[in-house]
Amino acid sequence: PVGFSQINWIEFRGGGQIGPQRAILVCVIGGYILLPTPYNKPLLLGAFTFNRWRAISIAVLLGVLLFDRKRLRGAPPGVRPSWFDLPVIVFVLWPAVTCAANGFDQWLHSANRLLGHSLWWGSIYVAGRMYFSTADGVARLAKGIVIGGLATVPICLYELMVGPRGYLLGVVYNIGFRENMVRRLEGWRPEGFVGNGIEMSVWMAVTTLLCRGVYGYAILLIGMGATGLTYLFRTRAVIVALLLITPIYAAVRYTGMWEGGAMLRLAEAVQPQRVGSLEFRLLAEREHIDLVNRHNPLFGFGEVARPVQRWPDGRWVTELGMSGLIGVGLWLLAQHLTAIGLFLKRRGGVSIDDAGWALAMFLALLLVNSAHNRTYMSVTPLICGALVGYAIAVRRATMSATDRKERTSCDRSSASYLHAFSPTEPRHGKASSSTGAKRSGKIASSRTTRP
Repeated sequence: PVGFSQINWIEFRGGGQIGPQRAILVCVIGGYILLPTPYNKPLLLGAFTFNRWRAISIAVLLGVLLFDRKRLRGAPPGVRPSWFDLPVIVFVLWPAVTCAANGFDQWLHSANRLLGHSLWWGSIYVAGRMYFSTADGVARLAKGIVIGGLATVPICLYELMVGPRGYLLGVVYNIGFRENMVRRLEGWRPEGFVGNGIEMSVWMAVTTLLCRGVYGYAILLIGMGATGLTYLFRTRAVIVALLLITPIYAAVRYTGMWEGGAMLRLAEAVQPQRVGSLEFRLLAEREHIDLVNRHNPLFGFGEVARPVQRWPDGRWVTELGMSGLIGVGLWLLAQHLTAIGLFLKRRGGVSIDDAGWALAMFLALLLVNSAHNRTYMSVTPLICGALVGYAIAVRRATMSATDRKERTSCDRSSASYLHAFSPTEPRHGKASSSTGAKRSGKIASSRTTRP
């Protein structure tokens, strides 16, 4: 973390717009790829922890405060607060609400969650709004993610060859692997420094086919299919359909309308060895949903520790346990729906050549993956801040251009009105003089023709 902070600050001091952008990309994406995930260092009172997400967030926050305070005071159009920031603000503060709703029984854990939300989502989201809220900024962010995926390729190739005994997380950080997570598809599933083969396969799914993970291949195929359909029909319906998968799944599972039998039969037909894992997920979801309904369905437990036999894997059901139904709605709005919705609301057709479309598809695929997996990527709030800031900046620029056009049209109408109803002396003077000349000519001619 200290090394990444120093690199981040050196880049910030580079000056201009490119320096801070490059610093944030190196810190957020590089930290996600190279810092260990399972590492949680207990600090104050044994409840406040320090991990890679907080290391990345603190490095970005200090870089902005130490070397780019002028940009905070300048507040370009994409950075000024907007109503569209409200879901993120409420999501960041929601742990305090759930703590109060549960009688402050676990206030230390809730305070730790509040600190984590403020650092991770607060600082990195604002950084996306500040530095990537333009067309060039969105393109640089998409390019940085692709470069980060390509930089992970050597790690995946190495771990595919050497197996779990040589996994870099254990070699560098002395953190062991889990036996039941490394063997997939008759080979080794690399984990890198992420510490989870599923999350690594999802990360790599947007850039490469190297990761040997079923969920990674599924996400990759879904993304490729959605890209092809969008290219053929130039429609927003494809990405909207992706956005509806996880909310609909969560709704039918929470209400008990569907128990997942068809999914188990499909898994048994496609890959029988994974039926046990899927069945465990479904049982854990049902156990967790029943527990939350008995305790507090709207606000959840307000902390992480819950008396369950099976721990759920889906991100939505994890949010349900910690924050209740309202927290699930805030998570959907803050991390996925608001940013993608603002992007899709733009005028004009949808083009896969747009870097913003690639980032929106990235968020949509993460949401699909969240139905059965917990994936915490440090780049997610950066993408959300960039898309929201870019949409707000375009919206305000369009409104300003429309106002200027209306003012210009109004000024021209007023000028023509005054010009038509305000007589000028030179025009009437010329007309009267010509009329007088004609009359004098007629009189003269009549006098000459008289006998």
